[in-house]
Amino acid sequence: MPAPKPYQSRGKSAYQFRIMRPDNGKRTWLRLGSVSKSTAEEIGRQIDTILECAMYNRDLPPSLCDWLAGVSDDVYKLFVGAGLLMSREVASCSTLKLFLDDYKASKQGGTGRSGGWKPTTEKSRKQTIDDLVKHFGAMRNLEDITAGDAEDWYQWLQKVQPKGRGLSPATAAKRLKDARQFFRYAVRKKLIADNPFEAMKIPS
Repeated sequence: MPAPKPYQSRGKSAYQFRIMRPDNGKRTWLRLGSVSKSTAEEIGRQIDTILECAMYNRDLPPSLCDWLAGVSDDVYKLFVGAGLLMSREVASCSTLKLFLDDYKASKQGGTGRSGGWKPTTEKSRKQTIDDLVKHFGAMRNLEDITAGDAEDWYQWLQKVQPKGRGLSPATAAKRLKDARQFFRYAVRKKLIADNPFEAMKIPS
């Protein structure tokens, strides 16, 4: 866990962290201001989890997402400014294409370790995004996509053209895995209550 380093802010004890930004690999300071040491240590544990998830390209755990949802905008902006998170502005997106475009933009140009997509990963994820938009429509509201719609989409991927995409079962399974990840993020951002792809079994 990054250790909170004390400093003085307007004559009061304050804490800050020296971390490596996951978006560009540069060192930066995240200044919390005047908070208790126990609060600083708690924030340090959350930072550590975010950095670990970015390094191994993993989704943030639900407990951390819940914690982030409860912090003030000022605190959240500290994380955004340090390159740990993307802006909360994406939460205003409710249509499928707008949400996916914002999500894709946040992941482009990454290295895997930075939390972004590698070039090969970006290409395959873009194909999944295109298939979601083609089937559901760009202006489809996220909350209107049901579990049944998700199953229909998965079947559509494997149907012979022109009634479907004509993909192999293995490729369709990869697209399903991608879609599940996209919509998990939508749940974490509180754009939707449930992930319509969550209960679907992904073939090995």
